[in-house]
Amino acid sequence: MVTQNKMALEYCGVLYWHDKGYTGKHGLTATGERFNIKDWGDLGGIVSAPFFDKYSSGLDEFHAYETAFIHREFAPERKIVQLPYSLKDFESISLPYISKHSIDLLFLSVVTNTSGRGYDSLLEQCPHFTFIAAAGNDGTTDYNHLLDAEHIYGAAGATLGGSNTIIPAIYSSASNFVDFCFFTGLSVQHPAGKLYQFTGTSCATPALVGLCACVNDLFVQKTGKPLARKMMYQFLKDCSVDINTEGFDTKAGWGLPVLPRPEDVDIQKYAGGDQMAFTDTENHWAKEFIDEAAEDGIVSGFMDGTFRPDEPATRAQICKIYCLAKRLLKGE
Repeated sequence: MVTQNKMALEYCGVLYWHDKGYTGKHGLTATGERFNIKDWGDLGGIVSAPFFDKYSSGLDEFHAYETAFIHREFAPERKIVQLPYSLKDFESISLPYISKHSIDLLFLSVVTNTSGRGYDSLLEQCPHFTFIAAAGNDGTTDYNHLLDAEHIYGAAGATLGGSNTIIPAIYSSASNFVDFCFFTGLSVQHPAGKLYQFTGTSCATPALVGLCACVNDLFVQKTGKPLARKMMYQFLKDCSVDINTEGFDTKAGWGLPVLPRPEDVDIQKYAGGDQMAFTDTENHWAKEFIDEAAEDGIVSGFMDGTFRPDEPATRAQICKIYCLAKRLLKGE
């Protein structure tokens, strides 16, 4: 952790979560940006680029490094994978990878005038996958049109001032598609060692997703799976504090999420109604037992809504089932 970022980490409660062991280690985050790991390094082994030579993002590698660095500040043990975000590549390359590897989060600090509505039908296939994009830095209502998508949430910028006061960043774009705001003006350390300030909603977005990674860490450990996208939204909304006007506004959305203590989180409230009907178990002889085990949080399905009941279990999956069952018996 960069010392200059400590105040922001403390304010939103993330530092306390780190102390309790919720550092984002259970899960995988995707980024739509990319940088060459050979040139920039992999941030201590957390960044991978499985499709680096298969697409060209045309993005600033320095910017991509900055966003990955900020995400690591908020989720220091979370792995990051670089995936293409353009609609065509997202469908053919990223979506199958997201499903196969159970990726639960994605941050994208890219602004476009192209509507994001085309993503909705794809994201419906991954109900436990939360996609957050930058609102934009125009300072007016000219927002990032990726946020037109119902299933892509918008992150605006907020600055931390004296006496722990939080105000919306003046450059942050305003629109009805802004959902939450988060810290900008955080510090990034260049691979060469130089420390500098990173501003814009490009900073706020990976920071907010890093907070979400810590939240999912808790829910994976307690229930066996990350929060569903709609429940992640509800969780963030419930813990947001107003920094502009009361309730929702176009500059800060529902406000800035400040985490409760993990021991105070109502797990059942956010995960209890999240048991999905698996798409491939309806006529299976073990459906009753699968549903009961899923309801108790002992087993979970895949990101595409399947359970794959006849596939062999790996040793890692058996260990997970054993540990979750043991915790359930202990009443943890």
